[in-house]
Amino acid sequence: MVMYFTKAAQVKKLFLIFFLTVLLSASAMAAEPGGFILNSDKSIELEPISVTGDLIYNPVLEPTAVPLNNQVFTETITRKTIEARNPFTAVELISFISPAIVRTNQNRKYKSFFDVRGAKVSLVLDGFVVQDGRSNSGMRGDDRILEFLNPDIVESVDILKDSTALIYGGAKGGVFYIKTRRPSKKHNQLKLEMGSFGEFTTRLNFTDVIDKKSAYFAGFNYRKFDGPESKNAGYKDVGAFLKYFYTPGDRDDFIFTYNRDIGMYQIPVDEPETSGQFKLLPNIKPNTYSIVIDPLYGWSYEPWMNTFTDLNYTKKWSGRQSTNFQLSRLEVTNDFHNPRGIGANPVGHIDSHRVLETTTAMALRHTVKTANNIIFRTGYSLDHWYNPTGKLYWEKMNNEDKKHTMYLQTEIPVSGDKLVFDAGIRRDRRYIIREQKSRTPAGKALAPVTDQWEDPRNSVSGGLTYKPSENDTVSLRYAALIMTPVDRLATQNGAELANEKDKIINFGVEHKFKNTAKPVSAELNIFKNDMKDSIVDDGTRFIDAAKTTVMRVFTNTDTVSKGGELKLNVTLNSLFELSFGAGLISYSPDITSKPKKNYITELKYNNRTNGISAALYGRFVGAFDSSASYTYKDAANKTITERLAAYQLGNFWDCGLSLSKKIDPEKEDSNKISLTVRNLFDKKYETMPMAPDFGRRVSLGYEMNF
Repeated sequence: MVMYFTKAAQVKKLFLIFFLTVLLSASAMAAEPGGFILNSDKSIELEPISVTGDLIYNPVLEPTAVPLNNQVFTETITRKTIEARNPFTAVELISFISPAIVRTNQNRKYKSFFDVRGAKVSLVLDGFVVQDGRSNSGMRGDDRILEFLNPDIVESVDILKDSTALIYGGAKGGVFYIKTRRPSKKHNQLKLEMGSFGEFTTRLNFTDVIDKKSAYFAGFNYRKFDGPESKNAGYKDVGAFLKYFYTPGDRDDFIFTYNRDIGMYQIPVDEPETSGQFKLLPNIKPNTYSIVIDPLYGWSYEPWMNTFTDLNYTKKWSGRQSTNFQLSRLEVTNDFHNPRGIGANPVGHIDSHRVLETTTAMALRHTVKTANNIIFRTGYSLDHWYNPTGKLYWEKMNNEDKKHTMYLQTEIPVSGDKLVFDAGIRRDRRYIIREQKSRTPAGKALAPVTDQWEDPRNSVSGGLTYKPSENDTVSLRYAALIMTPVDRLATQNGAELANEKDKIINFGVEHKFKNTAKPVSAELNIFKNDMKDSIVDDGTRFIDAAKTTVMRVFTNTDTVSKGGELKLNVTLNSLFELSFGAGLISYSPDITSKPKKNYITELKYNNRTNGISAALYGRFVGAFDSSASYTYKDAANKTITERLAAYQLGNFWDCGLSLSKKIDPEKEDSNKISLTVRNLFDKKYETMPMAPDFGRRVSLGYEMNF
């Protein structure tokens, strides 16, 4: 659960809830003997014996493993959870994992934004940084790769809610670390699924361990979704994935990964006045609040192509030392269609506008583990970002840069495994080859910045993790980092934006009740982020000289965000598991464009006897409002200010149900049938930001293993 609070009393209340939960859980468990369950017919059912264990933490073997001290602040989506949820996209998968995560949508499907504790998230794919959340708005890379990423190729997703994972970057909002599949045995699988609104999915996976030296995982998928009729809400994706492992000896590991997606998706029709979320204000023009108001003038990306290639080599010099080299390239191409730019009164961009973006990265990492179990990790990376066609709002603008990064991180056991200290430093510096993005309120294009070094960004972190017992963990962490604006001149008056300087404190407590009839675990995380010269939207917009493109405007202001999260996991009996999370966050001065409350919940059912499993899950986003204005110069050079629409956003439950039945319950890889319901309690088709994606969606599936 995540809780964010606005006053000191709420902090005390959160602590009180946490410790009452622990006491009540302990008393409840004391009421029933551990090791067996008393059935209604008075018979005794023994708990199934299982041998489980946490993944052994060894950064020598996995140089980009989550640092040990960060695990207190990390949520993990396992392969088992992915199969139970049966998500349509990776976006859907991540949206329900933690109350610390808030997913916002610009015109629902135009672009999904993820915040953790109110700040932008970094996105990492197999060690490659797709998106650097430390840059305002995350313009390096594009998280729309999550719209197309096949969930079947994902092994796990780590959500690092602590902001000090410096080996990935100093994103104050944390990190999504996606790991793709690793083969364990020969296994082939075919999945077919059909559902409402023209939904159809087929996935074909091949896995084989050829010999002791090589193995592979190959996945192919086709997905389509028509959406509600006449809503311009279509989606289609064809993908291919290959991951090949080669180990010529005990000391060398090669991994080659290739993933390619070709798809399209449309931007659905906006219905602000009929949805009940639109607040009518005076002097508002319809074309300022509706991106798409008629399917005839609907936007679409067609096609959208992601091509990811990665070569990863690890040299194990010994059991205590290794060197890792990674070479990656991501190429994103899309053709953006906007028929609104056609007609007597064109509003919008050129149709079609082609966007090409490439990121080529190299990383060199070295890890040492001493005889005293002290860990040293150091690394250097260089990424070259090239966008020759301009982003969606930056047509025909050639932007290019190179970013250099160095880090050093150490983890030191102070008292065996009970007390661990860690510290790290990271230095980033960007070389601007060409940057041309800004436009002034008057519509005058600024001269591009060329051949210029940015000031270096230095980030530091430190933490203490204390484990008084195997069931208890307490962690305290501190970080100081710098965020740079994507565009220093994106201001109302054309003045430069200053760097944002953050100081972040995280405090976490975990308690696990084990070897009981009803195991319970409780987690409490609290944070405070003091942001000097915080880069925030100043609530206005400006429009270019052609009156076609509305641009966001930013300003610097000191901001403090604070909050926390509380999460509870309960094993009710041998069949049911329940989890619940809640979160609160506050800003000073207040930021009205972000929700302050967020809740998640999940009830899981698993019956090994009859092979039936189910998951009922949901998220709640608290209510908030959003409004803005923009200014521009008219033909007479007069400054015009117009207001954008105000939306009443959030305040909804988005719930899903996934149900599956094995044909042969006694067989591990049995064929099975499934039923999935998305947006379970909402019959309406919503398009507003922060609303559920669609009305209720139902699909039936069949999985065949061979």
